[in-house]
Amino acid sequence: MTNSPLLRQARALAVRFQKFLLVGAGGLAINVGGLAALTEWGHVQYVLAGLIAIELSLFFTFALNERWTWRDRRSGSIWARGGKYQAVNGVGMGLNLLVLFLLTQYAGLHYMLSNLAGAGLSALWNFSANHLLTWGVRRQPAAKEATG
Repeated sequence: MTNSPLLRQARALAVRFQKFLLVGAGGLAINVGGLAALTEWGHVQYVLAGLIAIELSLFFTFALNERWTWRDRRSGSIWARGGKYQAVNGVGMGLNLLVLFLLTQYAGLHYMLSNLAGAGLSALWNFSANHLLTWGVRRQPAAKEATG
């Protein structure tokens, strides 16, 4: 039972999620750093700064997720996967910005705390949707030629 296919799949998914979280930590650093820099030094309104910071982090996270987290599930063109990634994460960005705005504007939280809450919610969405949609098809190994 310890070597059941379901348990192996669960372990593989857990490892993939850990990779996603590590990549996401780098993306979050870019997001938070960009948000702080644009808001505090650039005097950009915090929601617009959040949008720009999230987009910057998406370029970073796509590249690393493509090369590491889901490297075994790449199929089709990188441009198609990039487009799917942008679409999926666009929904995540909307969730993040909504939480950022609502918690800052109506709950009185500091914008950085609101952003972290939004990032957490969007991370769950982004992993699930990207696993199923962006990298949902396993790359088929090349067929071995018959030797004769």
